[in-house]
Amino acid sequence: MTALVPGQRLGRFTLLEKVAVGDRSQLWSAKTSDPSAPAPIVALKVGPGIVAARGAPAHPDIVVPIASDIIDGVSVSEMPYIDGLDLRRIMSRLARGAGPAARATALSIAWAVATILNEAAGWAHPDLAPRHVMLATDGAVKLVGVFAPPGHRRDSGYAAPASTAKADPTPADNVFSLGVILWEMLSARRLFAASDDWPAEDVRVQRNAPRLRSVSADVAPEVDEQVALCLSVDPARRPRWPALVAFLGALDGVGKTSALDIGAVVEALRRTATPGA
Repeated sequence: MTALVPGQRLGRFTLLEKVAVGDRSQLWSAKTSDPSAPAPIVALKVGPGIVAARGAPAHPDIVVPIASDIIDGVSVSEMPYIDGLDLRRIMSRLARGAGPAARATALSIAWAVATILNEAAGWAHPDLAPRHVMLATDGAVKLVGVFAPPGHRRDSGYAAPASTAKADPTPADNVFSLGVILWEMLSARRLFAASDDWPAEDVRVQRNAPRLRSVSADVAPEVDEQVALCLSVDPARRPRWPALVAFLGALDGVGKTSALDIGAVVEALRRTATPGA
C-alpha cells in the first residue's frame, strides 16, 4: 500500500492522524467534505481486511462501517469516529514493560465487553481481539463490528481452538477470546504469541491454557478460576454471557462506578503513546 500522510486526500476525505496500524491496513481519523455526513470527523480503515459488518445487531456500543469503497485504487471503509484508543495499543504498551493493568480497570473492560455481547442476543463477534475493542476518552467501551473477508484467517492469538477457519464463530468462541484478553490484561504478558506453536489447531485442541495465577500470583483465586473456565478447550465448560457478566459485575471496583476511570487511563496513555504505534 502506498504511504499515507496527514493532509492527503482520498476522494471526499482528508487524512488527519494515523490512529493504529494493522498487518495490511491502517486506521486514520479523517475529515469528510460530505455535507450530509452525520459528523465532520470519521474513522477510515484504509487497506484490506474490513468490510461492512454482517448481522451485527443495532447496539449503541457496537460500531459498524458506514460504507466501504475503492477510492484512488485503495480499499477504504468509513466508520464513526471514536475519540480514544484501541485495546491493542494499550496492551502492547503493557507488554513493553509499562506494568500490569490496574486490576479494576482490566476487569471493568472485560465486564463491559461481556455486557455488550450479552445484550447482543446471540450474535457473536466475528473476530474478537484487542484491535476491535475501542476505549473512548469518556470511559465508554465499544466493539468494532466487522467480519473477515473470504480467505482471511482470524487473529489466532485470540481465536478459540478450531474456530479460525469457521465462517461464523459462536458466543462460546467469543467467551474464549475474552478470556485470552483478560488473561493478558491481568498479567501484562502475551498468552498465545505468534511465535508459539500452541495456536496450531492440532495442538490447541489437546491442552488448556496455563493458569493465570501461575504467572500472576496476586490475582484472586476466583478470578483465576473464571478465566480458566473461559479458556477451556471444551466449549461446553465455558461460562455463558449472563453468568460471566454477573460474576465480573460483582467484583470490587468493577462497573460504571469503578474508582479507576477508563477514560483517564486512555488519556494518560495517549499522551505518552507514539502516534500510530
